[in-house]
Amino acid sequence: MLACLHKFSVFSGEASLKYFILGALSSGFILLGFIILYGLTGLTNFFDFSLLFDLGYEYSYLGFGLLASIILIICGFLFKLAVVPFHI
Repeated sequence: MLACLHKFSVFSGEASLKYFILGALSSGFILLGFIILYGLTGLTNFFDFSLLFDLGYEYSYLGFGLLASIILIICGFLFKLAVVPFHI
């Protein structure tokens, strides 16, 4: 809300629109990562995920999908936190 404090300033409107769009984009990355993770495994419990990752070679066909979903989730969270490669 502080980004759009001055209603009639061009810079304030631009900053608030950029904040909204980039926030939606990073939320989309996180959601897409969770969707891929759920679609591949069908699991929603962290304990079940730990059991899946402990099995190792039985589920090796899930490797690229799991890696892609974890990368999307991490990138989304780092984008939300404005960590170095994602800051503006």
